[in-house]
Parts: sequence; C-alpha cells; structure tokens
Amino acid sequence: MNRIFLSWDKPVCRAVAERLLSLGNDLHRHLVLVPTRESGRQLREFLASISRTQAIFAPQVIPADQFPRMEEKEETASALEELAGWLLALGDSPHRLYPRLFPHTMPEDFSSMVEMAGSLQNLRHAMANQGVSCIMAHHASSGRDERWTDMERLEEQCTQQLESWKLENRTAMKAEAPPRLLNSLRETGGNIILACAAEVPAPLRHALRHAESNGVPVQIWIHAPEEEAATFDCWGCPLPEEWSRRPIQIRDGQIRMAANPARLAEETCRIIARTAEGEAPDTALGVCDPDMNVALDAALRQYGWGLHNPEGKPFAGSGVMDLLRNLRRALEEKGTARPVYFLARSALLCASLGIRNQQSCCAALDKIQQKYLPETEEYLLSRLKEAYPGAFPAIQAILEWRNRMAEPGMLGERLMEWFPALATIYGPETEAMEMFHSCLSGLMRLQQRSTEFSSPGAALLLLMKCLQPLRVKNRRKAHAALDSLGWMEVHFRPEKHLILTGLNEGTVPEGGVSDQFMPEELREILGIDSFNRKKARDSFLLTALLHSREREGSLTILLSRTNSRNDPLTPSSLLMRCTEAELPRRVELLFQKISDAPAPLPYQRGNWHLQPAEGWKTAADIAAPTVEVIPGNHPARVPMSTPLSPGIGPVGSFTRSDWAGIRPSLDDSSITGMPNRPVSRGIIMFPSPTIPSDGIGSTMY
Repeated sequence: MNRIFLSWDKPVCRAVAERLLSLGNDLHRHLVLVPTRESGRQLREFLASISRTQAIFAPQVIPADQFPRMEEKEETASALEELAGWLLALGDSPHRLYPRLFPHTMPEDFSSMVEMAGSLQNLRHAMANQGVSCIMAHHASSGRDERWTDMERLEEQCTQQLESWKLENRTAMKAEAPPRLLNSLRETGGNIILACAAEVPAPLRHALRHAESNGVPVQIWIHAPEEEAATFDCWGCPLPEEWSRRPIQIRDGQIRMAANPARLAEETCRIIARTAEGEAPDTALGVCDPDMNVALDAALRQYGWGLHNPEGKPFAGSGVMDLLRNLRRALEEKGTARPVYFLARSALLCASLGIRNQQSCCAALDKIQQKYLPETEEYLLSRLKEAYPGAFPAIQAILEWRNRMAEPGMLGERLMEWFPALATIYGPETEAMEMFHSCLSGLMRLQQRSTEFSSPGAALLLLMKCLQPLRVKNRRKAHAALDSLGWMEVHFRPEKHLILTGLNEGTVPEGGVSDQFMPEELREILGIDSFNRKKARDSFLLTALLHSREREGSLTILLSRTNSRNDPLTPSSLLMRCTEAELPRRVELLFQKISDAPAPLPYQRGNWHLQPAEGWKTAADIAAPTVEVIPGNHPARVPMSTPLSPGIGPVGSFTRSDWAGIRPSLDDSSITGMPNRPVSRGIIMFPSPTIPSDGIGSTMY
C-alpha cells in the first residue's frame, strides 16, 4: 500500500480536493473512498466549487464501508428476510435450544421474540463489519465463554433457513472488491484512493488487498505531515500506543463553558455573529452530542439562521410509520370502534384513498363518540349511516382498505398494490419511499416463499421492526444556513471557522461502558474497535482539526455543564490531555462553578438581530434604537424616521412574538389600588427592571 501524507496545514476536504485536481485529466479514472456519506457529498461539492474555471470529470466518490458490497447479488437476503431467518432459528423455546446463550427463561410471545431476533441480528452485523466471526470470538476468549458456541449454532440455523429460501446470508459473504468495478479500473488505469479514513475495519482491508492483488493500485492518503509517519499503521490509522496518551495542544481560550444547552446555543450564536463579518458565515458547527440540537436550532432560528441535520430524521417518526401502528391496532382490535377513529385521522391514508372530506368525517365520528359511546364497529357504522350519511362512504372505504390488508399471507402484496398511491401523496421525500418499497419487496418475497408469516399481524410487526432503525435524509430548508455535523463528519468540512459543541466524555471518545457480548478485553484481543483505539482515533482527529485552523480561521470548543434533562455532563478526557504544569488550570477551567443567569428581556438581547433576507448583519451594522421618552404614564412614541430595535413595533411596543413565553410577575396590587397610577382599560403599564442607556424608562404591552 502506498501511503501519501497531505500535511494538516489546511482542512482535510481542501487538501484532498487540491491533491485530486493535481492529477489533471486522469481524475475521473480513480475511485475515492471517504469515511462517511456526508463527507463524500462535501468533497463533491467542494470539487465543483474550486474548479469553476475549468470543466472536469469528477471521480467516483463512495463511503468506504460500502466498497466491499457495492455489487451485491440479487439473491442476497434483505434485512427483513434475514430477521425472519433469525426468528425461525430461535424456535419456540430458545432457552432450551441454546441454554448457554439464554440461561434463563425468556418471554416467548411473538413481539418479544422479534425484539430478541433483532438484537442478535444487530450483534452479528456489528461483528461482521469488523470482520469477526463467532469462531474467532470463541477462540479469542480461550474457550471460557461458551455462549459463542450457541451463537455459532444459531447463525448456522439462520443461514440454513435462508438457503432453503434460496437466499444468501449477508454476514457469511466474503469481503472482496466488486469484480465489475475492478475490471473498469484496470481498463482505465485508475487507482483506488482511501482518502483520510481514520479507521479501516478488517473487511475493507481484505477488499483493498484483493483489489491490489488483481492489478488495481491502492493509495492511502493521510491527513498528517510526513514527520508523523511512524505514528500511523500501513492503512493510515493512528496507532493506539502513540495517540492514546499524546498531549493535545488546546489553548484555554479555545474552551468555553455554559450552564446548560440553552446558554451554549446563545454563545454559539454570538461566535457566529462575530465571525460572519457581514456575510454568510464561513463556519462549520460540530454537534458531538445530538442532545444539543434542539436548543441550537431554537437559538439559530431566533437570530435568523436555521439548522440542518444531514443525518436525517428517524423513519419511526414519519407519517407512514404512524399509519402502520394504527393498522396494527386495527388488525388486533378488529370489530371494535376505537381503531376506526385512528385510521380516519391519518391524512396519508385518506389522501391516498381519494377521501376529500376527512375533516368532516372526523367531526362526525367525534360527535357520535360523544353522544353514543359506541364500542363495536357495527354499532358505530349504523349510527354514522343514520346521522351523517355524507361521511359513511369515506369510513367504508377506510374499512375496506383495512380488510384487504387483513387477508392471510397477502399483506406484502396488498401494501405493494397500495404503494403507488401513497408515493404520489407522500411528496418529494423519495428516500423514505425507497426505504419503504425495499422493505415491502422483502416482505412480499418472504410471504411468497414461506407460510410461517402468513398472519397479517406477525408480518406487519416484522415490517415495522425493519423500518424502525432507518433514517431518512432531510431536505435542506430555505432558512437552514448551518449543518449539524456529527463528530465523524466535522473532520471533512472546509470552512475556516469551526465550533465544536458537546465534546463530553462518553460521546468523544465514544463508549467507555463494557458490552455484555464484546467486552473491552475481547475487543483488544481481536484487534477491533476497542475504547483504546477509539480514544487514539479521536485524539488524532482533534489534533488534526486544531492544526488545520491554526494558520487561518479558528476553532472553539463549547461545553455545557448539563444536558436537556438537567443531568450533569463531564468534559471529554481529551480536553485534559495537556502538560502537568497546565493540568491544574485546565481542570479549574473545565469544572468551574457556573450560575445560570436569567434570560434577558427582548430589548436586552443585543442589537445584532440577524435578518438573512435583508443581508447578513452583525452588531456593527445595526444602530442602537433612539426612542423619545415622554414623562408620565403615556406610551413612548417613536418617530417614523427612527431605526427600530428588533422586537419593537411601530408604536414603541414589543411585538407579540418577542413576548411569547414571558410572564410578567404582577399581582393584583400591581394593577389596581396603586396610588396616583391610573390604568387605562386594555393597557397595562409596568416599570422596566433596568434603565437602558437610551433612556427608556417604561414599556407598554
């Protein structure tokens, strides 16, 4: 493997793009492997932005973990079919078939068995992603852990079950380079470039060795100077013995503490405003702890920006998943009135069935519920037909749809027949529909090959279990100016200024809690992603981020003392990786006592309110408000020519949005019975808690 060091004087995205452009006209021949999907998107966008003066054919850029399975066979089992194989392999009594794996009696209802099968499936996939088999784990534990023998038998049963359906188990496939891709690279003379991946699991290493043995050169690009060559292995991964204890040169001024996520979000906005310099912010926002996203999004929206999460939203929170839950309830409680109400309230279902009077139908159902309290579906329909005949056809169409789904062994086929109408109604979020269609295809193929899942309820539960962990990529909103980047994503951003939030222990480095199946000792023996290796990886990534913004730009680390649930947070141990002389001061900085100051009133929030529609503004662009003070209890009048402060209306009063959520502490004596202070009807006057520099002495609401 040919290692190439790119130095860390500039962000890795810029360094990789410039190196690729230096290859000239041969650029399109190569295959570039990047750490994540988002880093690949960022690299393609940056290549396009810096090559505007000349036309180029960009190389193929894919996430590194997808390389070994780019050309999966059609007979490879889908996630749903694989889950069904694990479920059947468990049998009716897992604790009797696999006593070492299940020493105690487990719940044997179908829902619990599906959860158990899903957990074992996830464990086996996590092991396969690291190139570890059950036999390897058994040998690494020196035979002391007998659970792996049962796990191996269980996996064999699952593989045999899939083979009986003429399907191939994905975890049993060999890690090899895609043959058609190798032929294309050999014909064009292209190389495979592994671009700055800080971790390279065993399957990817096997696939790259297979590619090189078949005549395709492999280059390993490392985001570090040549002087650091001894601290990396041949795959460009930082060596744990070199990086797990290495000091990290962070200045105290780069670390800032906040009392809670809300204060952290406010400080983030201040930093962005200072670095924007009157233009769109050249700032990347790293959100290592997703718990900070809600507060950050709220604060950025308040000051004119919005937050975009490239990781997407969970499919479990989509309208399709909610409809499937209601369908499951309707199948389980068929004949009762309650499920009818839930199905009728699904906008997706009504729109896909062509029901245009959903609102009036739901109103009719509510009135019948209040007047008759129907318990059975039959009684509900009779009352509906008699009292609200206009809503009866729509409810009848919904129940006919449910009855079609209730046919034994036909759920996959019936949902697939309904899918085109759903996709038309769902809108432009095609990725969600692609995921749903893929799972439906697996369910339909499973029901065609096996009668074990002919029950509509069981098939639906299996479908929902496969959809549950999926994430749908969000469409970027017009107001979204910043990306919420995870720790592994922020390394590939080209922006000059970088803000890291949520750099807490347990998040960076990730983990620290021993797994019941794969403890740290076993991970170290197997050479997979142990906590020590993750610590070395994160130590290198943080060091590279610091060096890449040292000459131009800035890096700021913002920490919150608590999370959104008010639980205490501990700063990452990486922040205490300094010299012994600096350690006392660093500990005092990280664990200083912080009091949560009260939220400022609207006119005290600063006069740098950002308005992207009118151009990016900072504090220097907006003058302080000039308001005429009138003695007595009359409202303050503002001349029309006077620039208004954000939140102040054209007559000197605060706008409704600025006072939303603020509850003035006024008792009855504050409004009535106050000597020499008449109160006009509909207007409440109260003194301002402080007197600003512009002389405003009272406010009106």
